[in-house]
Amino acid sequence: EKPILLILDNQTSHISYPVVEFCKKSGIVLFTLPPHTSHVTQPLDKCLFGPMKSDMSQEHRHWMRNHPGERNSIYDVPQLTKAPYQRRFNSKNIKSAFAACGIYPLNRHAVPEHSMFAPSSVTDLPNGIRNEKLYLMIVFHNRLST
Repeated sequence: EKPILLILDNQTSHISYPVVEFCKKSGIVLFTLPPHTSHVTQPLDKCLFGPMKSDMSQEHRHWMRNHPGERNSIYDVPQLTKAPYQRRFNSKNIKSAFAACGIYPLNRHAVPEHSMFAPSSVTDLPNGIRNEKLYLMIVFHNRLST
């Protein structure tokens, strides 16, 4: 049986002790990306959401030209989102996004050195010790899984 690798951002609300325990029992290896690096390490942020946002702006401008003097509402959002979503979120683009970040296929040189910066710590918790314990727990879990 192949192990499962679950790649997470470093948002502390996305992980908890019960999640780590569940993953440990289920044979899921957790890997967290460094904090504040989504612009270079998260495939959807890097390669899909930006272009989709640009496409949606274009769709909105087109809608405004065709509906002068009108305001669009939340009921127009699905139609304005449909074409950009279909254009960007397909298997080819998703695979390319993971490759661009060096996640799959694994490529440690995919992210240029000049885009790296000094490590930072999670700042959304009042008590940094709690986060450190969670980090150590994940490291321990990953070592047990190997």
